[in-house]
Amino acid sequence: MATEGRPVLLACATAGNVIVSVEVADYGTPTGYCGAYGRGTCTSGDTALQRIRERCVGQSTCELVVDEEWVGPDPCPGTGKALVLQWTCSDGPAPEPTPVVAPLPLSTSGRYIVDATGQRMKMAAVNWCTWPGASMEAAV
Repeated sequence: MATEGRPVLLACATAGNVIVSVEVADYGTPTGYCGAYGRGTCTSGDTALQRIRERCVGQSTCELVVDEEWVGPDPCPGTGKALVLQWTCSDGPAPEPTPVVAPLPLSTSGRYIVDATGQRMKMAAVNWCTWPGASMEAAV
């Protein structure tokens, strides 16, 4: 359980395993305990669950902050809230992902890249690096 503004780390205990599902992610005044959480009278609904699933499933670790970007708008201003999470990790390494081509054209929305349907997307990238005594040209 984490409170507003606090960092949270979802992780798998065994190296090579990945998060395969997020069963519970509710921000508000949840009830219950691990394995038996319920929604309280103040809840983010499915917003937090959808956002955290999108970003964490398939990762070995997933760090988030309990804020509007991750859990959605404040469901009940002025009320103390917490985020409860429950997730499951794989029993082995993740399979190689199948590349997905986003519907074109791509555009930006604030700091996000979005596809033609308005969905945020992740892009693979390459970082250029050098080592002591090498130049960028030599590393290419």
